[in-house]
Amino acid sequence: MIYEPTEKDMEQAALLSLIADGGIKGEEAATILLDIFPNIDISWTKEDIQDYLTGVYQLPPIQVDRVIDHFPENYISPTTFNPIMYNFHKKVETND
Repeated sequence: MIYEPTEKDMEQAALLSLIADGGIKGEEAATILLDIFPNIDISWTKEDIQDYLTGVYQLPPIQVDRVIDHFPENYISPTTFNPIMYNFHKKVETND
């Protein structure tokens, strides 16, 4: 089973696409990004964010790069303290 986006995921994907395409900028974009990627318990690396944007929001690589460009300065960590253990493309086997 591949990850199936929720309704909230799809709403957030639409906002992220607007950010990537320049429809949302500045403080509004930063607020949305910080809401979607809180750093209270997690230090987000660039790879974590790329995986999440493609796995959950199914954004194409060009939009992923554009969204990452809108993160506030120094928000993306060079190292992670609590790694995100998602593999959105892995098929899950069941015993059915």
